[in-house]
Amino acid sequence: MGILTIRPEFEIFRNVFFTAGHKLESDTGCSVRKFYTVANTIYSRSKYAFEMSKLFLMETFCLSVISYGCECIYYDNRKVGQLNACWNNAYRKVFGMHVWDSVKEIQFCLKDWILGIYFS
Repeated sequence: MGILTIRPEFEIFRNVFFTAGHKLESDTGCSVRKFYTVANTIYSRSKYAFEMSKLFLMETFCLSVISYGCECIYYDNRKVGQLNACWNNAYRKVFGMHVWDSVKEIQFCLKDWILGIYFS
């Protein structure tokens, strides 16, 4: 009759989910799933495009999915590492790298190119 049911997962902001348990925690699982959905869609639709075009599309549409609301929510090191792994996997997919290859060199080399796009 008067039973109150609480969903274990609820959404306050767009793409920002919280898990209710002993303490309230942010849940990055939904953002990660949406990120990979958008990334796979971009990659499949731009299969024959240049790498820089794919990377620009990934930065435009995918990065916003995992970074939305991050200035309002505290992510611990494990969740930040999980979101960073998503972004690194996008770089690996665009440039045809293996999982064990590091993307730090590519990100460092493309830093000037990316900054030139946004600040020129």
